[in-house]
Amino acid sequence: MVNKVMLIGRLGSDPKFHESGSVYVTTASLCTSEKYKDVEKTEWHNIVAFRNNAEFLAKYAKKGCVVYIEGKIATNKYEKEGKEVETKQIEVHALKIISSPGERQNNANQIFTTSDDISSNSNDLPF
Repeated sequence: MVNKVMLIGRLGSDPKFHESGSVYVTTASLCTSEKYKDVEKTEWHNIVAFRNNAEFLAKYAKKGCVVYIEGKIATNKYEKEGKEVETKQIEVHALKIISSPGERQNNANQIFTTSDDISSNSNDLPF
């Protein structure tokens, strides 16, 4: 079985950085769109990055940046007002900043990249 996601899109919000115990965590929204015939469909994704990816995303990415991410779909469940709520997010394992806000996407000279080794210390994740 495989749970792998690859997305290229624009950050819809500035990344929000915080620490959860001893783990760095950054969250943001990512907008992707696809066009078929003259119809464009837009999807919004909640993304979460941990450790090195969290630091990198918070330090170098801003709202409007075009980014490439690899990761997996993660489901979270919690209770709100007595009802169980389920949310899905993309857990980032690797990312590249393709362009800054306002830059053209094909500027290949400024691609920054990072990734976390997900096989090491998955026990220190805050869930």
